[in-house]
Amino acid sequence: MKKIYLTIIALLALFMVPATAQTFSAATVQNSDGQLIVHSDKFSFVNYSLEDGTRLSQKELTALVSQIPENEVLLKNAKGWRIAGYTLIGVAVVTLGTNLVYTFADGLPAADTVRPVAGYATIGTSILSLLALDLGSWNQMRAVDNYNVRIRVMGVPVN
Repeated sequence: MKKIYLTIIALLALFMVPATAQTFSAATVQNSDGQLIVHSDKFSFVNYSLEDGTRLSQKELTALVSQIPENEVLLKNAKGWRIAGYTLIGVAVVTLGTNLVYTFADGLPAADTVRPVAGYATIGTSILSLLALDLGSWNQMRAVDNYNVRIRVMGVPVN
């Protein structure tokens, strides 16, 4: 019984990552005239900022990039892939929990069948979630590149 409690506490500690939310600032979008959007990768987390160093939240980035009509499809695809990735992460957590329950509890029916199936499902959905999140960020980076080309290379004003 101690193992189950320790496992639940470890899982809760693992998923209690502090979420920092940035508020949407219309002034940031208005002050971005003619500035490129720069992205930096840190362990598959992509941070976007303007050339002057102003960090962009997801809403600000979407507001800037969606001003170009060609980016609507890319942004929809990025959002769809992110939703799919987060859903698959949820499925992976559920199958991991099922696997842990069947591993530490004794006398559950069909434990010899459920344990490997839940383990393989956890591994498979984890890999698929990483792929889906990567495809979402790839589509978003393409939209940012379209924005940068339109602003700097073509010299076309966005507004």
